[in-house]
Amino acid sequence: MIFLSLEMSFYHETGTLGVLMANIRFFKTFVAISQHGTFSGAAEKIGLTQSAVSLQMNALEQDLRHPLFDRSSRVAKLNSFGQSILPQVERLIKLYDEIRVASAGAGDIAGSINVGSLISMMGEVSSVIAKLKLTHPRLNVHLATDKSNELNRRAETGEFDLVISVRSSAYARSQLMWTPLYSEPMVLLAHRSSRGQSMEGIIKEKHFLRFDKTQQTGILINRALQKLGIKTNDFLEINSLEAIVELVRQGVGVSILPFVRNATWTSDPSLHVAPLPSVSISRTIGILERRESEQQQIVSLIRDYLINAPRD
Repeated sequence: MIFLSLEMSFYHETGTLGVLMANIRFFKTFVAISQHGTFSGAAEKIGLTQSAVSLQMNALEQDLRHPLFDRSSRVAKLNSFGQSILPQVERLIKLYDEIRVASAGAGDIAGSINVGSLISMMGEVSSVIAKLKLTHPRLNVHLATDKSNELNRRAETGEFDLVISVRSSAYARSQLMWTPLYSEPMVLLAHRSSRGQSMEGIIKEKHFLRFDKTQQTGILINRALQKLGIKTNDFLEINSLEAIVELVRQGVGVSILPFVRNATWTSDPSLHVAPLPSVSISRTIGILERRESEQQQIVSLIRDYLINAPRD
């Protein structure tokens, strides 16, 4: 049976229920889409952005090695394979929920865990950790920031049990598991004095403030510039989004950056924000963790909280 093969593959690959949780979340999203008929409807129902729902379904299709939807129309219609596994997916979710209910009285979660995060995610991650500490006071979490490449490397070496980082090729390695959260589109960021000018004119005439080209975010920015076909007047290369934004406020130069979620750039009277025409490149933020961890119960709990955190 398909249901048994799916269930067995998850257990065979990970040996733990904790790693199964992300796949269960994706299956719940899959069921929500089947009920509401659109990604946007499912996103509203389960409290995610439409882009996060799309990322989850892409990851699920890759995991199952089979498309689940007929994408020939705007309606999210299950294809024949999606329809065939829907009853078994619902059974799998029901079984997992029963296990969660049975384990609810297992007692307080205690232990230590190391979590790494991008600076732009520290507010949300800190809030999640604070809520967990109130529920589980014996939980000890060490939270640190780093650049995305270093976060991914330190997750791979085991220095961090879980990191919130930018998607890169590292997630595909067998010992690591990637869970997408949301995407941030690339935008032009300039001083307010640039309003009314063409994008090409702004980028060519102003000093260009470039984000670190060695980081995944910098690589994505370079890719966006290549698609635009505009030559930049490079002035500074900086590995801090916040520093670049401040220099733009001061009128030092312009930049192309990911539109950081919860950023107040559009309401900042000193800034001019513009989408990139015909460029669909975005930065995907997500959770990277080792498939097998000594602190799997805590890792799974934090991941669960982050996946279900309210999105603006």
